[in-house]
Amino acid sequence: MTEQIYLYSLIIVAMTFLLFVVKNSCYLDKKSNRAFLLAIISIIITFAAFICREVSEIYELKALNITSNIFIYSLGIFAIFFFIQSAEMVKGLWLKILFGIECLNLLLAISSIWSKAYFVVSDDGHYTRGFLFFIPFILAILNLGLWISCLMIKYKSLKWKDIIRIFSFGFLETVAVVFEIINDKYNLEYIGAAFIIILYYSFLAETAGKYDQLTNTLSRRQYYKNAESMKSDSQYSILLFDINNLKRINDEYGHSKGDVLIREIATSIIENVGKKGDVYRMGGDEFVAVIHTESAELIELILSKIKMELEYKSKKFGFNISASYGYSIHKNGDSIGAVLSTADKIMYINKTIYYSETNNNRRQKDESN
Repeated sequence: MTEQIYLYSLIIVAMTFLLFVVKNSCYLDKKSNRAFLLAIISIIITFAAFICREVSEIYELKALNITSNIFIYSLGIFAIFFFIQSAEMVKGLWLKILFGIECLNLLLAISSIWSKAYFVVSDDGHYTRGFLFFIPFILAILNLGLWISCLMIKYKSLKWKDIIRIFSFGFLETVAVVFEIINDKYNLEYIGAAFIIILYYSFLAETAGKYDQLTNTLSRRQYYKNAESMKSDSQYSILLFDINNLKRINDEYGHSKGDVLIREIATSIIENVGKKGDVYRMGGDEFVAVIHTESAELIELILSKIKMELEYKSKKFGFNISASYGYSIHKNGDSIGAVLSTADKIMYINKTIYYSETNNNRRQKDESN
């Protein structure tokens, strides 16, 4: 029992250290960062409750044991709920429903004082499981599965290495829950949750430079890193996109609409390129797609689908969502820089035509200002 108190104390120290690290982190936006911090605080309080329960067992303190179990059976689930919030993919009514389920779990934990659903505490202050003790564990697995699904949807450009890492979070917690149901001596489900928080933060730290935070495309830095490994005889083509009217959208509708414009165009490119290549955000309004093909027909098909999607989105959002593009097919001996330069020249020609046709020449507008 003393060994368990030492273990829980070490976890609290580690989580407290992580709390201060995350507080000053730049890997998450303000809202997601707050949800992540709440998840860590929930885990810290949960392990403090474990220590209190161990102490209550030693000194036969029934009231302390009951209070500790209420925190244990409710806050562990809330920690995963805050994880789901940090992914920012479940919103509105669905988030309220999910929060309602977590609150219902809390009420069941509180009602266990007399219903003995989750736990039973004897008069001499000793804890045993209730007849519905498994419900929080099932909720934990379901919530964790939802969180992993949110991450997979959010990071559409994930590589297999990162996908395996995300699924390993779920595997780790599932194994921990199974062992917890079989034997609750070491509370592995909660220890597993603490490890997942640490692993997830390391994942965020590693992917911060790999993925663009706004669009979840690969970053400019990752493009140059991958470009170094491209061989001169590789089969690939480069598509270059430059968003039209981004400055005007920002000026007329605000930067929040500008962000919508950027995200929607990025999403259309990612979804239509799919597994056929990689998409990078090179700057504020510029994207590059490296396609593993030398087929002009395939590239034209991808571009036509992107164009159709953007026309639909323009009607949906009530303002023009479009991008000028150019592409170049790699030829043996060409460097990736040369291929990109050719695509850039074609994109510039198309952009000039676009502004000429729409009578909205951005360069002339900037000069008049």
